[in-house]
Amino acid sequence: LRHRCCVSSCSRLAAGSCAMTTAEAASEAAAIAPPAAPPRHLYLTGLQHHCRAVRVLHMGLVFELMLLRSAALFKRELLAAAGVVLLASRVLDCSVALLLGLLFGCLQLWCWCNAAQRVEYIRGHRAGAHGYDGQYCENTIEALQALIEEDNGPHGPVKDLHYIELDVQETADGELVVLHDFDLLRAFPNTGLNVAGYEQLALPGLKPAPELIQVQDVTSSQLRALHVAGRKGLHAPTLREFMAVFRAAGCRRPLVVEVKKVFSDAGRTLLLQLLREHKPYADRLEREHPRMRNPHLGFLALIAFPHFYVKCFGEFGSQRWRHWSQQFAAAGIPVRCCYLELLSYCHGLPPNQGQKG
Repeated sequence: LRHRCCVSSCSRLAAGSCAMTTAEAASEAAAIAPPAAPPRHLYLTGLQHHCRAVRVLHMGLVFELMLLRSAALFKRELLAAAGVVLLASRVLDCSVALLLGLLFGCLQLWCWCNAAQRVEYIRGHRAGAHGYDGQYCENTIEALQALIEEDNGPHGPVKDLHYIELDVQETADGELVVLHDFDLLRAFPNTGLNVAGYEQLALPGLKPAPELIQVQDVTSSQLRALHVAGRKGLHAPTLREFMAVFRAAGCRRPLVVEVKKVFSDAGRTLLLQLLREHKPYADRLEREHPRMRNPHLGFLALIAFPHFYVKCFGEFGSQRWRHWSQQFAAAGIPVRCCYLELLSYCHGLPPNQGQKG
């Protein structure tokens, strides 16, 4: 009986040892294996998400309008397209040209629907958290630190963490804060700890409804008086604070800054300054962790929706757009469309001033 028990115990120990060996081997293989290629289809637009089908159509329409209205930026593409249309009208009769146009429209619609059905999950979106109901709130330093610890820890690297993305807006006093929504109410509910903070936002003789107050209407100190998700001590960080924590925690992933609303030259200058300060760290990651580099964004990039970008940095082809595009290009900062990373907003600059990467 004792002999049988010993044999059984040895068998269990051997099995456990094999299991540990297998787990360790899998962990080592995951660490050695190159990271998965970043997804290239539309950005967070699965049909099962709320109203994403409408959002996909809107993205496609905005992209087409941007191409049509930006002749100075896409003149070569537009001239090529016009040449193809003229050639087709010369060679083919009207009915065939109409049929080709119909087929092209159907193909484009199929591409949009196909992109919408393929769910893209980016773990680092909004600093690794979504909404304000979970353990961590989106676009907060706490969420960023937890994500970096998980990625650098024994169970890392984190799957689907192609880059860490955050949203930036400018406050009334020119500070850049990390927040997604233009209005305050979703991030700072007007209950509990935030009631007193909203009372301080009342103008002389006027008390605006909380749902009407936007980030651009308040100063950074007023915003600091509000608590994210009503959690005591949890505040919206500034972009400077967020970047400092990113570097101090030793993050090895690309940092992608999505611009929502930066309306003054002081805010735009501050944004460029902070990106330049972070660039040496991104260059070091380029040397030490080249496999984690994003093919279109590198280790540091600026992204935006087209209609937000032109409000912040000028209409494509305008003098203001040209000025800021040259500034970003000189600093080596890629500036891309957030749902179509192949599209550079700085394309069309004079020679030797175009966007790299």
